[in-house]
Amino acid sequence: VSNLFPGFSRETTRSSTWYFRDSGRAMSSSCKTDVFISLRYSEANAEANILKAALERRGLKVYKCDPDPGDDMLEEISREIEGATLRVIMGSETFGEQTQSTFSTYEELQSILRLHKQKKMGFFIVKMCDEFKVATTRVSLPSNLSYIKWSAGHPMPDNLVQILSDKLAKAKESYGSNAGGAAGGGGAASGGSAGSSTVDGGLSTLLQQLDLSDAAEPLAKYG
Repeated sequence: VSNLFPGFSRETTRSSTWYFRDSGRAMSSSCKTDVFISLRYSEANAEANILKAALERRGLKVYKCDPDPGDDMLEEISREIEGATLRVIMGSETFGEQTQSTFSTYEELQSILRLHKQKKMGFFIVKMCDEFKVATTRVSLPSNLSYIKWSAGHPMPDNLVQILSDKLAKAKESYGSNAGGAAGGGGAASGGSAGSSTVDGGLSTLLQQLDLSDAAEPLAKYG
């Protein structure tokens, strides 16, 4: 590199590379994000990449965290999850599991529920399993919330992008471009039910505290 650009050492070039990468992140965050995708990378990364690309072809700005090894993404993820208009939950088996990560899907789910309760956002569930393995996820995302089914390794549902586009438009229309709309955990059931769920008195109290009643829509079939 120094032979091509006199005065630039390898260290200077390496520093410049990091500067431009971080600047790119800063510039990208200056424009409001339409869709935030929350996922477990070990279970839903391929599907999330497919969905992200499909939404971007619609002209939407989509955030999916792609950290480099060792990166502390807490500030960036916090900013994006609070600033996006619609959050998409890639609901794989261990979604919502608390890990050693700085900001795992456990923290992301708690943020999504908190913002929804404050009427500052909408969210949508892509159900990628028959039942969540994590108890807190099963309670937080009960079976009365509608969703669309997408099994890992299978093609993306044909109507998913249109459903998300409609949800996003509804959120923007209802709550404006400066705040995420509480368009609900509304998705559309497709490809079967997530299974029955029994909720005892204690869990019912928790659901009331989470105030998810307006997140649910009548379960409907699409496609």
